[in-house]
Amino acid sequence: MSFLSTSAPAWATGLLLTGVEAFGDVALKKEWTIIGFGIYNLLAFILFKRLPSGELGLINAYWDAFSNIATAILGVLIFGEKYSWCQWGGFVLISLGILLLAYGDKLC
Repeated sequence: MSFLSTSAPAWATGLLLTGVEAFGDVALKKEWTIIGFGIYNLLAFILFKRLPSGELGLINAYWDAFSNIATAILGVLIFGEKYSWCQWGGFVLISLGILLLAYGDKLC
């Protein structure tokens, strides 16, 4: 099963999109513009391939949740960004809220 197939789980595609986006973010932050644009075009292609699955809302929810945390961690590890405990708490709460949107029908 491929991450791009319509039978791939929404969370797996969200995770793939997060990884691809992280590389694009790093490329653009380092001013590798052409590479960054190419990577963001790859994101569009992945989403296009998943359109027939009818799960774009769930895929986007997972992507957002994973991306919030991954981008913050990359910012700290690669670029030396600093966040307060309250800001880290905000990242966690945002991600939890997005995951509630994705799983809310199963929990309530």
